[in-house]
Amino acid sequence: MIKYVIKADGSKERFDKNKLVASLRHAGLETQHIGSIVSQVQNLPDEASTQEVFNEAIRTLKKYKHGVAGRYNLKKALYALGPAGYPFEMFIAEIYKKRGFATKVGKEVAGYCVSHEVDVVARTDEEHVLIECKFHNAAGIKTNVKVALYVKARFDDIKKQAQHDSDHGEHFHSITLATNTKFTLNAIQYGECAGITFLGWSYPVKENIAYFVEKYHVYPITCLTSISKKLKNDLIRHGLILCHDLIEKTNKLKQVVHNEKKLKAIVQEAREICEFAPKRK
Repeated sequence: MIKYVIKADGSKERFDKNKLVASLRHAGLETQHIGSIVSQVQNLPDEASTQEVFNEAIRTLKKYKHGVAGRYNLKKALYALGPAGYPFEMFIAEIYKKRGFATKVGKEVAGYCVSHEVDVVARTDEEHVLIECKFHNAAGIKTNVKVALYVKARFDDIKKQAQHDSDHGEHFHSITLATNTKFTLNAIQYGECAGITFLGWSYPVKENIAYFVEKYHVYPITCLTSISKKLKNDLIRHGLILCHDLIEKTNKLKQVVHNEKKLKAIVQEAREICEFAPKRK
């Protein structure tokens, strides 16, 4: 029976059944099914990796509802928005759109010393944000202070040019560093001092990526548990980034999926993932 969990960074902690129960409930699994999932996971060896715990939970979850499995899969789904970072940039842009911003992805912006390709530009009438995205395709890799320093230097170079050129067009008010994993403590310390806003998996404590995904139902298509990695990549290449895209852009979906039965199953799973609204404190 499992006693310890080995995390992605190699550290070991005691298995906490209550954490598993909370995550299953948060994903929308009915109370009557939670016990059987927990029992399956507890049958793992004394020491198991977080990946093994996840695999066992997701395998059993699929027997009940794909929608629940998809939401439980969210953290892993963000790693699958790759291997390059562009799909993740599109995903972050979608979060900002839901927050009322107009966005552009991959925009070339003049700096005082050099030009910069900014990952995401987001603006409203009152706010103009430069967003840099740092994508990691595996757990245990944190965005460090070097990235924060690099992002601040780019922001300052663009800001200096904008001050010298009234026609520059990109007078950014703030900068955000977004990642699909976590930040190191040094990165956070520097960012707080230098005026960088962070958007990561679990940081800030409240308005983080998981929070916005659940609030606006912007689940990436990589949450789907019933289709292959190849098909997910094909969908992304056709500009289908979110589960909502699969529901609302069926003409695009039909360009990739030609089997009507499979197409309906994909749309149904996407609906199940999007329809549930988890309770947040």
